[in-house]
Amino acid sequence: MIHLLTSSVLDVFSVFLPVESGEKVGLGITIMLAQVVNLLILSTILPTSSVYFPFLGTYFFATIVVIGVSLVYNSCITNYFFNDYKSVFQKSKRIMKKLGKSGKNSVGSDQNLENKPEDASETASSGADNFDNEDRISHRRDVCAVCDTVCGIVMTITVLVIHAVYFWPFL
Repeated sequence: MIHLLTSSVLDVFSVFLPVESGEKVGLGITIMLAQVVNLLILSTILPTSSVYFPFLGTYFFATIVVIGVSLVYNSCITNYFFNDYKSVFQKSKRIMKKLGKSGKNSVGSDQNLENKPEDASETASSGADNFDNEDRISHRRDVCAVCDTVCGIVMTITVLVIHAVYFWPFL
């Protein structure tokens, strides 16, 4: 019974891990694997019956669903934090501009090999882009922290309800 409780508590803690650590999804997958192994061990111990589903089996199913939802959440929040879609769009726009300019010039010309900025405003804006990038990262970190707090509270309540429903008759 102790390992059942610890895996649920670890699942709640996986939500509170900082996104920068990169271990949110790995911990969630490890917890899911532990629950599946526990369910396989339990299925060899419990007698098979077509009349009803075992009480512990429904508990394991409920916790696996909660862990699965936590894993999907952790994957989405990690994807949000590490993928900067605005910068990807800006980079692709610059590449398309360069490809468009290089199409006008001859293939062997020296102008295609040069990486000069188009005007002085582009070099002056690199410092502003760096500030904007730091601003975006801190904003993403704040959004992830708020989402983690809300999801952590919801998951804590869900885990407490599941444990109250399944373990209350045994106390």
